[in-house]
Amino acid sequence: MLNKVEIKVTAEKFADKILTDQYMFRLIARKLIEEMPIEELAKVFKFTKIDPNTPENKAKLSDYNTSQAERAWLESLNSEGLILFKVEIVTEDMKMDKETYNNIKKAYHKALEKGEISFIYAGQELLVSYAKYLLEYFEMTLKIKT
Repeated sequence: MLNKVEIKVTAEKFADKILTDQYMFRLIARKLIEEMPIEELAKVFKFTKIDPNTPENKAKLSDYNTSQAERAWLESLNSEGLILFKVEIVTEDMKMDKETYNNIKKAYHKALEKGEISFIYAGQELLVSYAKYLLEYFEMTLKIKT
């Protein structure tokens, strides 16, 4: 599923320098996140909820294998009556091997034939222009003969 948001702005809006590129991209990003299903967001972000009152965390408080720092942290959350919600960006390194190269190359050529500007590989949208660069990089790094 591709999630896209567009906002069209007249050039006059930029003349007063109140609207900047950074402002517009942040606005679009917020709108995209608000509208994206949580299942799709979970592919981009790692969501963690730490409730010190769960059975698992209560057990950590009495487990001698739990570090002193983690126990103090859980006790602090508990004493303040807090639940921690944390978000991290999910990053996955692409495995660089001949199989990956061949799969991307096939998808790249299929997208070119269809006149598309992007395609999906391994659940991620790749721009055709970026895929071309990536294939060239694989060719140099893996010394693949084309």
